Amino acid sequence: MRNDKGKDRATTQISLDFRPGLVKQWPNFKALVAHVVYSSPGGPNAIAIRCDRSPSLMTRMLALDSEGSDTRHLPVQDLVTIIEETQDFRPIYWLIERFLEDRNVKRDRIKDELTALLAQVSRALGELEDSK
Repeated sequence: MRNDKGKDRATTQISLDFRPGLVKQWPNFKALVAHVVYSSPGGPNAIAIRCDRSPSLMTRMLALDSEGSDTRHLPVQDLVTIIEETQDFRPIYWLIERFLEDRNVKRDRIKDELTALLAQVSRALGELEDSK
C-alpha cells in the first residue's frame, strides 16, 4: 500500500475477538476438558486408548451430574495426555485466565461489576421511592 506521497507503508491487520473468555464460556473446568475430548478428531474413544482407559470409563470420568459436580475424578496425567493428543491448549489457557488474571484486566472487570451493581442499587432505590 502506498501513502499519498507514493511511498510504501506497512499495513496492519487487527483481529478482534468478541467471544467471552474461556472461564465465562465454561465456568466448570471439567466441562471444558470434556468439550475438548468430545470435539477432538477421534473423540473419547481415541483419547481413552491414549490414556490407557476404556471408552466407558473415560466417558464417566468426563461426565458431570445434573448439578455440575464430578461423578468420577479425571487424573492429572490423563489431562496432560488429552492436551498432548488433541493439541488443544484451551485447558491451559483456562487455568491461566482463572488464576493469573492481568492486573489491569482484573481492575476493569471489578469496575464493570461495581458499575452494574450500582445501577441495580439505583434502580432498586427508585422502585422503593415509587412504592411509597
